[in-house]
Amino acid sequence: MELLQLKYFCQSAQTQNFSIVAEKNFVPVSSISQSIKRLEKELGVSLFFRTANKVLLSEEGKVFYNYAKKALDSLQNGKDCVKDFSNDKLTGQIRIFCTIKKQVVNSAIFKFSKKYPGVNFTIRHSPDDNCDFDLIISTREPCNYKQKYLIETDSVSFVMSDKHPLANKPTLTFEDVKNERFIVGSKDSISQNYLNRIFAQTNATPNIVAMVDTPQDLRTFLVNNFGISLCLSSWKDNYNNGLIYKPIENIAVKSYIYLINNGYTSRATQMFLDSLLSEFNYITDNNHAPQP
Repeated sequence: MELLQLKYFCQSAQTQNFSIVAEKNFVPVSSISQSIKRLEKELGVSLFFRTANKVLLSEEGKVFYNYAKKALDSLQNGKDCVKDFSNDKLTGQIRIFCTIKKQVVNSAIFKFSKKYPGVNFTIRHSPDDNCDFDLIISTREPCNYKQKYLIETDSVSFVMSDKHPLANKPTLTFEDVKNERFIVGSKDSISQNYLNRIFAQTNATPNIVAMVDTPQDLRTFLVNNFGISLCLSSWKDNYNNGLIYKPIENIAVKSYIYLINNGYTSRATQMFLDSLLSEFNYITDNNHAPQP
């Protein structure tokens, strides 16, 4: 059994296509197919169900994939560890999934890159099944992490135009907002998650009239009195002009940085994590709330 066979096998399991694996590794499709067949012969089982357009793991293949993936990951961790100790200069790749505090994270990346230009970053703002992340910055807990660091606890507010009829009410109840038009962010946004949570308590459905991608778009819709929304209360530090915020009692949102359990944590990842935590502490200490 060869490492290259395990590599081709795992990539085939992930892509479900020998042609994609062949293109990725700059080899003929026949090389991938023959390598898998030799592996199947050695194991005495069929690892894939083969069709005209794709390959699917058999039950035996699913079992073997778990062990093969762990073996390759373990070897990669060892390789990364040796590189860390042998390099005088800091190098490597840091993969980040960030759904909140993007301005702060970007600022930390810019400062870190100036000091350590040999470190590269991959940043995603939406889930990517094909990427294993090193750090996740989010209000939602991932399933697999080594450590989490609390960076902020915030409340949730209803937000609306200062011209909206509800703007003059000192407090809002569910009865006040149940028939309102709502503007929300994307599927995993705080506005949509907490709106659905509030309405679910009464088995009601909110009237969502618009979904937007950015805070700037949300503000534009709100200022033009197209509807109301929900947001973190600290949002008003950046978007206050023309908007009114009504805090919701008993709802707290905690934001964390999660160090993901990918085996070995590189020196670059650990040093950037330390820098990122310092960046958040600096902002907290100086009362400059970043964009949510």
